[in-house]
Amino acid sequence: MVSTYSMEKAPQREEAKQTYLEWMKDLKNRGGLGKVRTFLFGRQGAERPLEDKEDLDEDKDDIHYIDVKLSHMKHPPPTLPPQPEGLSLEQIGRRHVVQAIVDSERNYMMSLQRLVQAYEKPLLESEPPLLEKEKVKTIFYRVRGIYQCHLMFQIALASRIKEWDNIEQIGDVFVASFSKAMVLEVYSAYVNNFTHAMETVKKTASQKPAFREFIESRQQSSSDRLSLYGLMLKPVQRFPQFICLLQDLLKRTHQGHPDRMPLQLALTKLETLASVLNERKKQSEQRHAVKQLIKNLNVKFSSKMSSERNRWLIRQDDMLQTDQAYDGQGEELKCKERRLFMLNDLLVCTTVLNNGQPSSPGSMDMPRFKHRWSVPLTEVEVINPTIEGTDIEMSSEPGKLKITTQHMDEHEYLYGGSTRQLYQERNDLLHDLAVVKQLGALLGTLKGTYGVLTRDDIDEWSEIINKLITKKGQEIKQADVSKIQISLPSVQMEQRVTLVFDAVSAKIKLDWITALETAKLGMKPHNNPGWYAPDEGDTTHAEMNFGVPLIMKALPVFPTRQQAKFQCSVLCPLEQPGHRSRRKGMLQNEGARNCLWVCNSDQKTCHVSLVGFMPPSPQLLETFETTEGRVMCMECVPGWNGPGPMGGYLNRRESERKSDYCFTRHTVWMGTETGRVLIYRINQSDKCEPLATFKASHPISAIQYLNNRVFMSLSNGSVLIYVRTHEGEWKVKEPRVSQLGEGAATCLLPVRNDMWCGCENKVHLIDTESEFKQVSFSAHDPHMVIDKMVVAGVGVWVSFAECDSIRLFHTETMELLQDISVGSPIGRMVASVTPRAQSSLHMTTPVHVTTLLACYGSLWVGTNTGILVNFPLPRLEGVPLVNGPAMVSYHTHKGPVRMLIAMELNRTNDRVLFSSREEDEESDASRSLSDLSTPSSRLKSGSQTADLVNNAMSPMTDYLNLTFNSERSNPSTTTNADHSTTTTTTTTNGISTTVTRCHESKEDADGVRPGRLGSTSEVEVSANVTSTTSMVISGGEGHDYLMRLGENVSKEAKLLMWQVSN
Repeated sequence: MVSTYSMEKAPQREEAKQTYLEWMKDLKNRGGLGKVRTFLFGRQGAERPLEDKEDLDEDKDDIHYIDVKLSHMKHPPPTLPPQPEGLSLEQIGRRHVVQAIVDSERNYMMSLQRLVQAYEKPLLESEPPLLEKEKVKTIFYRVRGIYQCHLMFQIALASRIKEWDNIEQIGDVFVASFSKAMVLEVYSAYVNNFTHAMETVKKTASQKPAFREFIESRQQSSSDRLSLYGLMLKPVQRFPQFICLLQDLLKRTHQGHPDRMPLQLALTKLETLASVLNERKKQSEQRHAVKQLIKNLNVKFSSKMSSERNRWLIRQDDMLQTDQAYDGQGEELKCKERRLFMLNDLLVCTTVLNNGQPSSPGSMDMPRFKHRWSVPLTEVEVINPTIEGTDIEMSSEPGKLKITTQHMDEHEYLYGGSTRQLYQERNDLLHDLAVVKQLGALLGTLKGTYGVLTRDDIDEWSEIINKLITKKGQEIKQADVSKIQISLPSVQMEQRVTLVFDAVSAKIKLDWITALETAKLGMKPHNNPGWYAPDEGDTTHAEMNFGVPLIMKALPVFPTRQQAKFQCSVLCPLEQPGHRSRRKGMLQNEGARNCLWVCNSDQKTCHVSLVGFMPPSPQLLETFETTEGRVMCMECVPGWNGPGPMGGYLNRRESERKSDYCFTRHTVWMGTETGRVLIYRINQSDKCEPLATFKASHPISAIQYLNNRVFMSLSNGSVLIYVRTHEGEWKVKEPRVSQLGEGAATCLLPVRNDMWCGCENKVHLIDTESEFKQVSFSAHDPHMVIDKMVVAGVGVWVSFAECDSIRLFHTETMELLQDISVGSPIGRMVASVTPRAQSSLHMTTPVHVTTLLACYGSLWVGTNTGILVNFPLPRLEGVPLVNGPAMVSYHTHKGPVRMLIAMELNRTNDRVLFSSREEDEESDASRSLSDLSTPSSRLKSGSQTADLVNNAMSPMTDYLNLTFNSERSNPSTTTNADHSTTTTTTTTNGISTTVTRCHESKEDADGVRPGRLGSTSEVEVSANVTSTTSMVISGGEGHDYLMRLGENVSKEAKLLMWQVSN
């Protein structure tokens, strides 16, 4: 039985004749949050005018929400009917998960009621007051609003569960209940206030013994002994719990089930909500952290870039600053512990004074710091030490040999002592190599032959020393893999100083450098502003560059060929996975392992350029000319790595020698307008002639590789399928032909095990196993022609030739989910710029889409006007519905956007554990704050703790550390006679969510025991949140920045490179 709290003047309402789900669906078409509140709660729930600013002194719950008394006769709690006979295993499994959802929601509602009935109301009504009314409102801020949201959800859930065996659908209930703006508003306010609420509780409990006794007595009198902190953490845990449960239900729902797509939509909505809440919390905490830091240091930073109001914390890291003091073995004798705070415009170096030791058990006092120095980020430069040899000069006179060694600069010797010793050893080898070469030169002057030392001996000697030099250089890289050299301005303005810091790991070093470069990039003038965004939505999101692409560079690809135009491109790995040169510890930027092949053509010739991404910036590597006509498409095809016994590599090499179409390395296949296929090896030194060629029947429009098959779409409406044999040979003379239509087959897209093919206005699906066409559907009217397709999650976005709209189709049902026009946001952007900028856009022809790209939570759209549009998508795998306003770039091409391609640069994983267990929280707090406060102690602790400490921290992170235990975080299952602990881990693209539950008996065969899943007393929820830094590259003619015209007048082909952090 579910009890509710009430207010004396709450108006009584009649029961609606519609079902709750129908009621919520009707609200979907009503605009504005104020209308929704008024409709749901009457005039008392309507939003106040803007001049009535809300703060914590007001009772916001009284403003926005009213309590509703429910009759248990009319609205009984959700109860699953008895299980009928004859159910399939899937139906039984789904019933168990649904029962777990019901039990979990019932326990959650009881926890919220306890917060109100057992804590908030007694504190407000106590005489004399145990706590000031303002503090009570601060602690329990928006708890009642959350309860009301879930009370409505419970009504809809009960209605659906009552008819479960007839309907077997629940996904639409989640979508209808959690798609409202009020849910995001109330949860966002609660999560942002959570840190402040817990600080208030801890501070007040230490100052007022009566309040401490009150919360302890409430905890002891409860059946589960759950503390106030554990209850307050429940709303923070709620969405990860829902996600886990719905993912379990989706696994037990086959394709074609009426509940499958609603479940996918529900998961997408919940994951988006969780992502937005996490992002808003992060923004709030990053600004709060700067205020705390300034207060702690008692220093007023001087910077022309930002005021204190516009600063936020990007990350903080504990590092060791190394000095030039060494012992006899070359090891460091002295190093200093430092904590580096990276703000959006400053780098601040401090010393931890008290090592974060709490003043009393359970206290959360911030460690005290001593300010060392602070430097604007624009003045910070990362030094990449070279591993080139020292310069050696040799001069000879009759009877005399002189060798002069030029040592490297001082900053290249600033690394640790063992590394310095490696540098010296390498320099000695270089010296010896010069001497051996001089000996070879002198040997050639001998008049006679003595057979003691020959020219071959000298060459062998030189080769041995060269190998030792190469090996020593690799050892230097590995030894320095976690050290960071930075150059800073000194007190004398004309000089600079170099400091060396040792990070916890090589990954932390890479993350730190990436964050620094991203922050510096965001401060550059051409990124302020870089994109047009409408005023609606959260302006803080754009101010702090969360997910906003930052332009890095405009790279001319064919500077000597002004008339060259982009045709196609493909991204290729420089090395095969597992190649021996990828040594352990040689951590580097992921982009450096790729090479971009770009093809351009004019009326006479066709050229291919290779662009590399090795630090410090992308650059053109080489250009070569093709000899078989204009290239229309390219694809990277993996090399053959078939199974084989010992010596399998030699067998593959032998097969490659026997056949012209067996390739053990990655190759690039190019299709031409003459129907010719050109094959080049990626590491082919001489590209004047292709490695192999063969002829197709018609001009080739697209090439795609999938499951050891190469698909080619032709201008006659057919698709050729080339298969690789077990020996690794491509059967180029025996392709399977699949005829799609009479018009040209324009594009191909691999989606799981199917190849989607666009032909005229239809999409055809070819199964890779049977190699036959399985399904076809119309994507638009008959006169439209499909041009481009991209996949995101369980959806495919499709664009059409000479059309400004794009459409989203579900990959399983082929149902049309969304239709969006790109012309509208472009029109708004054009209207916002100056007339001079408008005249430079060449808007004489209607806007239409030329290329698409879906990656990392964004849908990029290139147009014929050179303008780029960016639509937000869910960041996780799900239904990729556009969920916000579009951004339009102020950086444009002077002609159509011909290519869009993306690659990952860096990836960061943060594991966060939310635990409501009662296992001595105070001792956990002491351990997490005192034992993990120095770099050395953090290295001894688990890597999961190091991940939390070395990323941007805030008071919220400190509370997470209260219950962090590396042993609990490992997925495991332990069972004895009376108890079992089950850890369920579900992973999507970007977030891995783990729920640990304690049971009193063994689970059933389906892994879900009704009545136990989601227990209130002992639940842990951990999330592995992945942040990525990626690069998006657009290709077209020229480059314009609409905010500063006249800087780029050239129309040569250029690549615009963008950095995106998510």
